[in-house]
Amino acid sequence: MTAPTWCQSPSFARATRGALAVLLALHGYAHFVGTADNLHRLDSHGTGQLLAWTITSPALLGTLALLWAALGSSFIVAAVLTGFASPSARTMVRALAAASLALCVVSLWTAWIGVLVNLAILAATYPWRRP
Repeated sequence: MTAPTWCQSPSFARATRGALAVLLALHGYAHFVGTADNLHRLDSHGTGQLLAWTITSPALLGTLALLWAALGSSFIVAAVLTGFASPSARTMVRALAAASLALCVVSLWTAWIGVLVNLAILAATYPWRRP
């Protein structure tokens, strides 16, 4: 399936690339909210959720916080690469969205919106036509 002619203009490509970069940056920021949530639970000796299990292990809560922070930072880098039209940006964004999707699924139901955002990012990074 080929894109319509208006979708092939350079200005449209810049606008969609810019919109995707903003979405990636916002999604990266949302990952820092997940980091803060897990660090708060760790600090207050609280519990967290992993699918159907309740976790109380400080090591596991700290590991989850580290994963959320690493993905958040990586999404910010991916947003910059996307904004500057780096050739490696698409591959990086796909890998990050897949990793983030896995983390969001494991952290359900507190991160259910992340599942939707990651699916939207994955859909946005696939071309309409194959080269």
